[in-house]
Amino acid sequence: MSVNNNTLKSDQKYKVFIVEDHELYRQGVISALDNNLFEIVGFAEDVEPAVIKIVQEDPDVILLDVHLPSGSGAEVVQKVNYIYEQRRSNGLINCETPPFLALSVSDSFEDVTAVVKAGAKGYINKTISKNDLNNSLEQAAQGFTVFSPKLAGFILSAFNQQSTAVEEDDKNYESDLNYRLLSKTEKAILRLIAQGNTYKEVAKERGISVRTVETHVSHVLKKLHLNNRNEISFWASQKGLI
Repeated sequence: MSVNNNTLKSDQKYKVFIVEDHELYRQGVISALDNNLFEIVGFAEDVEPAVIKIVQEDPDVILLDVHLPSGSGAEVVQKVNYIYEQRRSNGLINCETPPFLALSVSDSFEDVTAVVKAGAKGYINKTISKNDLNNSLEQAAQGFTVFSPKLAGFILSAFNQQSTAVEEDDKNYESDLNYRLLSKTEKAILRLIAQGNTYKEVAKERGISVRTVETHVSHVLKKLHLNNRNEISFWASQKGLI
């Protein structure tokens, strides 16, 4: 059932997948959800099983912790987005990637911005009330952006700054068709690599795994018709990007 941005029929429920490694809290969340509105279709406790199961279940919304045993919630979002993008480009599906709603005890700037930059639809704190949790999850399932009030201010500030920077870059390089083929994430990683950062340093900066960085760099090389990271640095230097 794909219900994003649509009204549910009376006999339908939003399919919810939960990514949370703490069993007691996970069970508490499950018991707090409205059974008349939501159906739990699965859960996972770590990055890789979460990605596999989310793609298998194709839920309507994913409730996501930002800290997992072997990685981050941002990594889950990026990997799932990548798989859906590949399937759409190959004509295997025509639906959007299911929305992610981050749910965490952390309200640090780094944690919030990392998962939202990765593509999450919102971020709420685990101190949220039962009613607010249900309302937030329903809004996310419908395609709306949802933030706890205390987090909204610095998120808007951070993304306004990022948007301005990206717009300026696009103006500077809009004549380069290959550069325009890069996604925002790929452009950001291109800059970090061109500045001499290692894959590990880029992974830490972006809140993703080294393997995900390698995947993005591979895409950059292919789109820019380059062979290695040294050529990325040379290309960026020639374009005045660094």
